[in-house]
Amino acid sequence: MTEQTEQSQMPEEIAAFLSQYLKHTYSGSIGLKLLSYQKGSCKGVLPIRPEFLNPLGSLHGGLLYTVADTIGGISALEFNSSLNQSLSQSQDPLDNPVRNMLVNGTTVTTISGNMEFLRPAISLDHIYIEGKLLKSGKRIAFVESYLSSEDGTLYAKASFSFARIPVPGEKNMPS
Repeated sequence: MTEQTEQSQMPEEIAAFLSQYLKHTYSGSIGLKLLSYQKGSCKGVLPIRPEFLNPLGSLHGGLLYTVADTIGGISALEFNSSLNQSLSQSQDPLDNPVRNMLVNGTTVTTISGNMEFLRPAISLDHIYIEGKLLKSGKRIAFVESYLSSEDGTLYAKASFSFARIPVPGEKNMPS
């Protein structure tokens, strides 16, 4: 499935928000692209560049952790079911539209993470990342992320805990 096809499966507002979000992050600056999102699940792809390799020629572990954390965090986000209503019917003109999109105006931030490297990621053109929400509570979400090649070979697996926190004020959000 192509990137464009998978993105079209997401509600337009979510795709636009996540695209804008990635554009303003470290993960976006290194080329991470969102392939799909549905409640509790997110998939992304990172095209590999030579500067991502360690001296042994495999993908740097910190890079793998970064993209696993980002995709895992996105899979833990909970969007309002009536997005159009949330975005267009705000009573306060100073309301942060991101806050209105997310359930209870909360986003997530990483509390802890653990990654297991299963094999060296050598000679890859892309690494595919999938985040799956395992359990979602009021305050904490538990996620696993899987990093694999196009043929499905698994290179690393990560487990994360995310705290649910209020979306920061609009003045702190990227435009």
